[in-house]
Amino acid sequence: SYTVAKKLLTTPRGVAVFPHVSKPDTQFNKDGVYSIKLNLDAKDGKVLAKAVDAEIVESVKEATAAAQEQAKEKGKKKAKAIKQADPPYTEEEDGTYTFNFKMNAQGKKKDGEIFTRHPVIFDATGKPITDRDLKLGGGSTVRVGYQMSRFYTALVGAGGVVPGDGVGEMAIDFADVLLYTRCQFSRLAGERGAQK
Repeated sequence: SYTVAKKLLTTPRGVAVFPHVSKPDTQFNKDGVYSIKLNLDAKDGKVLAKAVDAEIVESVKEATAAAQEQAKEKGKKKAKAIKQADPPYTEEEDGTYTFNFKMNAQGKKKDGEIFTRHPVIFDATGKPITDRDLKLGGGSTVRVGYQMSRFYTALVGAGGVVPGDGVGEMAIDFADVLLYTRCQFSRLAGERGAQK
């Protein structure tokens, strides 16, 4: 298995869905995972989906070449077929696209050292949000900074994910922030300029 990370990219503005960006979600991973789903309009979503699909195609090519090389080293004529992983997005019935972004809260480096991290979060004025107790709400207008990665595992297949299989870095830029407090939403700051 392998993962190849890329440079930091930024999405257009979209709508946050189920953001877990202040504190990691530990329900299925004890080490914690930060995540956010981003709903993009049809035009922007199609462009990002096309870029992700291109990464998946390249990932399958790389995994196929590696499998053929391994088969050759073992004296086999043919390598096992490489499965293509599901894309990290869904095209919705209304034509919009929802993308899944995630980042592991901690991990282990090749030398065995444990590291921890969290996404960098900016409020509507561009200032970093450092209060990790804020519950940032779905429905907020955001841009997501991410690293697209290629990966291959025998179980999942070859694919391209945003921002990676939890390996890449992630930043969240809130243009219009909704805070969740006891079943109510309140704005953290006014909306920033309308440019994407």
